Amino acid sequence: MEAREGEDSRKKVLVDKMLKELGEQLNTVHVPTNGQLVTPWLLTAHWNEWAKWFKKPMEELCALVSLPWPSLPDKEHYRTLPESIRSYFEEAVMLIDTTDNLVLQRLNLPDPAKEGISNMPFHKHLHQSTLKQYIHPIVCFMMMLQCLWFLKGANMEILRLEEMLQEDGIDQSQIVHQINVILLEVWTTPWSKNKFHIVCNPTESCLALLTLNHDGLG
Repeated sequence: MEAREGEDSRKKVLVDKMLKELGEQLNTVHVPTNGQLVTPWLLTAHWNEWAKWFKKPMEELCALVSLPWPSLPDKEHYRTLPESIRSYFEEAVMLIDTTDNLVLQRLNLPDPAKEGISNMPFHKHLHQSTLKQYIHPIVCFMMMLQCLWFLKGANMEILRLEEMLQEDGIDQSQIVHQINVILLEVWTTPWSKNKFHIVCNPTESCLALLTLNHDGLG
């Protein structure tokens, strides 16, 4: 009888110990160290770091990449921006016909700065409607740039674009040129993580925000 009670007591102690350890594990936040356990989206966007650093409500973050609605007084002068970016893309597409084929093969690489060529040259879209799909994220990207300051040189050019959009009678070609100046400045800058910008690359920041729902889920 005493032997059985002793055995039951030891089992109870063992069970209590296991429950305690399990409780501690459940209360601990585990961060996966194995990259295979983290979604590719999170590995690329670093959304958790970006959101933690920004400390803004989800609605405000999503608003950073919203389209310029003419009904908003502070965005009214941006109402022509989508059309200007469309002109920018159309001019870029026209250059394809006059660009050397070898250059087009280099451009169609995932990283054109590296050596090598693609068997398929950079080419026009099969459907004209596809162009609109490419314009939308660039419009959102430009709107985000005018809200967030990433690079001193680009910031001055963005302010210049904002002034140009508010000028009456300004030539469309000047605005298109200014858009090119900004994008070239941003996309040719080597971005590196620092204490001021967790996700310092504005393109990655914009793409991360564009993939989010208003509830914060991607």
